[in-house]
Formats: sequence, structure tokens, C-alpha cells
Amino acid sequence: MKKFIGAVIAAAVVSVSAAAYADYTEWNDNDIMPLLDSLGIMEGDGNGNYNLDAYVTREEMAKIAVNSSAYKDETAVGLKVSPFSDVDSSSWAAPYILNGTRNGIFSGYLDGTFQPKDMVTYEEAVTMMLRVLGYKDTDFGISYPYGQVSMAKSIDMLDNIISDYGCWMTRRQIARLVYNSLDTEKTTDKNKLITIFDADFVEDAVLISRPENGS
Repeated sequence: MKKFIGAVIAAAVVSVSAAAYADYTEWNDNDIMPLLDSLGIMEGDGNGNYNLDAYVTREEMAKIAVNSSAYKDETAVGLKVSPFSDVDSSSWAAPYILNGTRNGIFSGYLDGTFQPKDMVTYEEAVTMMLRVLGYKDTDFGISYPYGQVSMAKSIDMLDNIISDYGCWMTRRQIARLVYNSLDTEKTTDKNKLITIFDADFVEDAVLISRPENGS
């Protein structure tokens, strides 16, 4: 079975050289970002810069995770609803945070906040992307975040990423994490299999389990 990213490359029109298609596993950061941009997962600024060394906030990571998931088309952009006391319902991020929370991709803190402007940490980003792939917290044991990071390493999600617990993540690192997540092979209950992206371009793609509601 082909890796999922192979099917994406076969169908998506991306602004990278045709020669890069021959071995997509070797793509560097400058190749990955146009791919993720073309898929609506990560975008550049108004000047076309990807700002790869800038840190990523929790609200930005919420959008990235949701747009990487099977729930991406469920985001009600423009809906003024927020599940957290510190997320303004009129914020651009509120629809993504609502979507991701409803579908178990991420959650807030015990005090009812999401802390959207805080920088996302290594373990938080890894956990979000594992949930995008269909993993539940029960898959990791009770030792957060070591179980999550160990799982991510075992499926090659952390290849070419240098970071550590508690560290803030740059756009470069997040792009690689998302790319690795889409490139991983998954084996799951066939009765639950669906694709992250539109099924129209995944005839031979790896199918992955959709996460259930809740954290």
C-alpha cells in the first residue's frame, strides 16, 4: 500500500519541481511548505514568506491540525461561537478551535481556557497530530507526554525534527511534523477506515482511522 502522501502528490498541484516528485521522502523544508500551502494546511504571509523560524501559537496549531484532519471541511468559518473563556468568538481562530475540540483533536485546560496566544510546545503539537491520525489518549498509557512522544517516534512522525519536552515549535518544525504525519503508514480497523483528505484522490492511498469525539 502506498503511503498517504504519495496519493496527495499524485493529485495535488503544488509549486515544486517535477523532479522532486521522484523521491518525495527526501523533500526539504522549502519543498514541504508549498505542498502544505497547496493543501490549505499551512500558508505564507501576505508577502509570500513562510517565516519558517517563527514560533507557532496554540491557535495557529489548532488551525493546522484541523486542516490536516478528516474534519477540515466541518470548520464553520464565520461562526461566532467559542468553547473557551479566553477565545473571542469573533476571532479568526474560534471556528477551528471549536471544530478541533468537538472532534477530539485537542482540548483546553482545567480552568476552561485554551490559551490561544501561548506558543505550542513539542508535546502538545505531537499529541494533536497523533489525534489527527486517529489515536486516542488511551493508546498512550497514563504517562503524558512520554507515551505520546514514544508512539510518535515509533511511527516516524519525529524524523528530522530536533526538539524536546517543553520547547516551543517553529513553523519549520511543525511543517515537518505535519508532513511526517501524512507520510506515515497506518493499519487500523477496516470498518473505521477513511481518508484525511478528499477520497477522490486516494484510490491507492493509505486509509486511516477517524478519531471519535472527545479527548
